[in-house]
Amino acid sequence: MPVRHVLAAVLLTLSVCADASAEDKPALSFNAQELEFFENKIRPVLANSCYACHSVDHLKEGLKGPKAGILLDSRHGVLDANIGDPGDIEDSDIINSVRYKGPTKPMPPDGKLPDNVIKDLEKWVEMGMPWPDESGPTAADYFDLEERRAEHWAWHMPRLVEDLPKAAGLDEKANVIDRFVEARLEEEGIKPGPRADRAVLIRRVTLDLIGLPPTPEEVRAFVNDDSPNAYEELVDRLLASPRFGEKWARHWLDLMRYAESYGHEFDFSMPDPWKYRDYVIRAWNDDLAYDRFVREHIAGDLIEPRIHPETQVNEAIKATAWWFLHEQTHAPTNVRQHESDRMDNQIDVMTKSFLGMTVSCARCHDHKFDAISDEDYYSLVGFMQSSRQQEAYLDVGGKIAAQIERVRAAVDYGQKRFDRLNASSLEPTAINHNESTRFEDFNSGSFNGWRTTGWAWGDKPTTPGQWDPASGKAAAVLPGVAHSGLLGDEAVGTIRSPEFDYTQKNVWMLVKGKGQARMIIDSYTMTRHNRLLFEGLDVNIDTKGQWQWIKIGANRDLYVTKAHKGPDGDVPDHRAHLEIIDDFADAHLIVDEISFGDRAPKMPAPVNTESVRPGADAQFAEDTERFKQASAGMPKPQRALAITDGTPEDSYLHIRGGWTGIGEDLPRRFLTALGGQAGAPVPTDGSGRDELARRIADRNNPLTARVQVNRLWHHLFGRGLSPTVDNLGVLGVAPSHPELLDHLAVVFMEEDGWSNKTMIKRIVMSSAYQRGSDKADSNAEGKDPTNILLHRQNIRRMTSETLRDSVLKVAGTMKDQLYGASVDVYLTREMQGRGRPRGGPLDGHGRRSIYVSVRRNFLSPMMLTFDAPIPFTAIGRRNVTNVPAQSLTLMNDPFIHDQSKKWAASLVKDGLTEPAKRIDSIFLTATGQAASDQERDAALAFLKKQAEQRNLTDQQLMGNVELWQQMCHVAYNLKGFLFIR
Repeated sequence: MPVRHVLAAVLLTLSVCADASAEDKPALSFNAQELEFFENKIRPVLANSCYACHSVDHLKEGLKGPKAGILLDSRHGVLDANIGDPGDIEDSDIINSVRYKGPTKPMPPDGKLPDNVIKDLEKWVEMGMPWPDESGPTAADYFDLEERRAEHWAWHMPRLVEDLPKAAGLDEKANVIDRFVEARLEEEGIKPGPRADRAVLIRRVTLDLIGLPPTPEEVRAFVNDDSPNAYEELVDRLLASPRFGEKWARHWLDLMRYAESYGHEFDFSMPDPWKYRDYVIRAWNDDLAYDRFVREHIAGDLIEPRIHPETQVNEAIKATAWWFLHEQTHAPTNVRQHESDRMDNQIDVMTKSFLGMTVSCARCHDHKFDAISDEDYYSLVGFMQSSRQQEAYLDVGGKIAAQIERVRAAVDYGQKRFDRLNASSLEPTAINHNESTRFEDFNSGSFNGWRTTGWAWGDKPTTPGQWDPASGKAAAVLPGVAHSGLLGDEAVGTIRSPEFDYTQKNVWMLVKGKGQARMIIDSYTMTRHNRLLFEGLDVNIDTKGQWQWIKIGANRDLYVTKAHKGPDGDVPDHRAHLEIIDDFADAHLIVDEISFGDRAPKMPAPVNTESVRPGADAQFAEDTERFKQASAGMPKPQRALAITDGTPEDSYLHIRGGWTGIGEDLPRRFLTALGGQAGAPVPTDGSGRDELARRIADRNNPLTARVQVNRLWHHLFGRGLSPTVDNLGVLGVAPSHPELLDHLAVVFMEEDGWSNKTMIKRIVMSSAYQRGSDKADSNAEGKDPTNILLHRQNIRRMTSETLRDSVLKVAGTMKDQLYGASVDVYLTREMQGRGRPRGGPLDGHGRRSIYVSVRRNFLSPMMLTFDAPIPFTAIGRRNVTNVPAQSLTLMNDPFIHDQSKKWAASLVKDGLTEPAKRIDSIFLTATGQAASDQERDAALAFLKKQAEQRNLTDQQLMGNVELWQQMCHVAYNLKGFLFIR
């Protein structure tokens, strides 16, 4: 039998077996998070470590059959091989093999998997081996990107519906949302529910828009206001409140996996991430156009600045901090793998948040479901590889720039005098390199790919004939050096080298002065926290005014590059760049030459920089004094975590996701399905993130507006029009009202000008939003039991932050302070471990939850209990659980007890003499409604029993804080407090 017929027979047999076994097994029912865990943690491991021997591709290539008869590229293949049952770890042949234990053959045979990967596999088996509901691979499996793009709705441009749906009782002026929703209800024979009670409505919209409950006075005023514009005026007031930004910024921070520490073993702190948090709050309060908001996030360091009137600095660059809010380990033994994983997280967060697509699933192979290839994935990786982390220098009010101009004018004045001397120019130093290789000598007159931030280093190296403004005489500065003192010692800045292959252990720098230098290997920046595996890469420099060769090089032989063969040439294991920093206000640094080698080059012959015309020195002394006066007292810049451009470079395809699997070089571009291959080429002089930002925020991108509108809808209804807000791909859930989502996406861009506030107002002004949430219509509940068609509103539990903030608000202890450094998280005795931070106050100084520090290893137990997300990737839809721990927290948490007491202390001063009236006040404050007769009677009975136990008279009852603390504690446990109706 010919070879190709043998292959076809084997694959056909496998396919038939797969179909037969599938019929015998129940349909798969794994949730989105379980499937995402598989795609991100398990399938890459299988593809990289197993498929070479245990896949249909192996059959196609080898014709020798799968090793041991095991196929691991489909779930039915795993189950049919009888190598383990879902949920059973100890008897699993897969787990025993990767543990290198038991009777099974150790796998993979070329070396044991890392411990964290084995733990992921154990978790996968324990979860029941989640796997998407897909047929096993066959010989006919080919990736057709264009076919996938054409077949799936999300890749097509949204359309404005010209002929809007008609529904009984609605005229042409009706809210467009209601025309779509009620027309659909009419089709299904369902009557929309009635409008919510006014007290319910004000509480709902206030909690939704600002995350705080309305005061009793606000409730009474709205309930008694019968003007036709009362509700719209309420909405406008809430949208204008500075509390709006605090509420909606928290939703955004979930997407950006916001945290203030890196996690892992020591949980080291990030550099002031709260400045990014404040940026987001301001952007929502200012109603920054969403397309601009997106562009600032992707490339705020490259696009036109946006100077905020309050902060007086460029806000755009602050937006880029999200790139580096990821987890990091302090001592990765494989720093190149660590870089690959970090970039994967950056791509995952970016594409889920802005595009609603799981592009990261294409890291190891073409996406199994969506029109995304692995070439697309690594084309995006190139943008990350061409960028670097920085702490940006921010010039408050442009004061530094103005002073720099005055300094330049003083220098220019002396330079013109020096030029008139017509003195012979010094030549740059020449250095013998018999035992080393020159990397940079700054003799070309330009920085040649070096990039500067701040002001100290100027825009080019020194050149022949350049006056030394600090000399006090007619003397030239040494030409061909990078010099951080020519604008005064108080100017600060950083200069970064081009990327280079780390092929030799030591880097030598010929320097004079005071400053810092560090080598960044594979963009790893954690050496400032812990140098366990990176000793020698960070150097503090102080040469005491003498020229010295300074060595930078890892003390461990872990990083010197080996080259791997690839189709486009050799690819090194490790790449690196240098950062030379002058952050000293009283000193500067001069760098003459940088070279690679085991030994330092010989010192060059000294250069005479004495006065070229001593008779003119007195005049130049005056010029130096003018220079020093101009440069004195330069303001210190603010700092902010941000991104900056590095050396422009493309990535290569990582075969099966492993960085050592060298495939073809892939130019930086956007996704193919969104016109990436046909789009404008990425600039060759930078990372190209500005072009990437433009493509993501482009009105011709079908995803960005859809995704944002769907998110806004989700936060106002508890469910998006597509409930899978982070995944509009094939594995996501199609919209319940697809034409409505498309229509709103176009309106959001064209009519609303990408205004979040305008779209939010459009949604909350609809009758669909304002309906009651009671299940009063049996016909509607029978036809639409999960309320997909929106015949009523959804009852929703408060988020953890809204719950905590409402506790503070109701107790009257909330502080109104906006912005600023985070309050340390309160630590319980059980919150122990390495890197344990300083604990904060129980009440967080009364500040809203968004201002409480989020430390990955020390997350608030109360927040976690009420489903605050663990910050590891984009989370657009939080879990909403109902577990006993929540009731126990409301009963026992010291924060709840503390706030109950403070609330009670304020109540006993209210002047009331009747318990019933105070009970009504408590209920109205906590739930927005007075107590019902039944609730009031139960509360009075409770108070009477408590008073009897304390031997209190009726008069003493009203003034007893401890008793009323119990009543306030009860109020915090009411469903009417905890849930949004």
